[in-house]
Amino acid sequence: MSAEPIPGGGSTELPITQSQWRAFLTGYGAEVKAGLVAKVEQDGWHAAEPVDAVAAGKPEDITDEQWSGEWLGTRGASEQQVAALEERLGERLPPSYRSFLLTSDGWSTMGSFVYEMRTTEDVVWVGEDEEEFLDLDTLEDAGAEDLCDLFRRCLLATREGDGQHWLLDPTDVAEDGEWAAYVWTTWAARNQRFPSFAALVAHERDLHRRVTVGEGGADAD
Repeated sequence: MSAEPIPGGGSTELPITQSQWRAFLTGYGAEVKAGLVAKVEQDGWHAAEPVDAVAAGKPEDITDEQWSGEWLGTRGASEQQVAALEERLGERLPPSYRSFLLTSDGWSTMGSFVYEMRTTEDVVWVGEDEEEFLDLDTLEDAGAEDLCDLFRRCLLATREGDGQHWLLDPTDVAEDGEWAAYVWTTWAARNQRFPSFAALVAHERDLHRRVTVGEGGADAD
């Protein structure tokens, strides 16, 4: 099965299968690493002492093994782990998100504003999130009742980030079983919809390229 192009544009193809996710995430991880190292080099060019940009660019949540290798993710979840998650949620996961978890059960530094993806152990419905990563009460007080209704029924796929959350809506399902995916950016009060989790991640990769690497920069695919 070949990867699908992004509906509505974008240079990155959508990863559908586990092998496509493996290639996609390996390339994306290399771009993220290159961008972080380049930022250190740019910020430290005038330092009095030489700067080891590769070492200094490593985020705290990425292990030395991940940073020195080609994989910023983890071991993929087992079918049993994914099945247990689906039983806990009461829903079968959409295909592209399911394949993502089977390829890497979580991820570090997924884009410019997401620092950690949730794993099969802590993926949760927004309405049942005891840690309240999304402050729905504040949204409701601001008169955004429609957004609150949407978010409460969504699955929360991200954990840590710079005011950005990725959500999946089980009530908005395409013929291929994919759930609509949303990027909610709190500091911009912006909500973007995508036809699938794969389309969302591919969009974020293209955005990361434009912001930190440039279309002519590193591309490890």
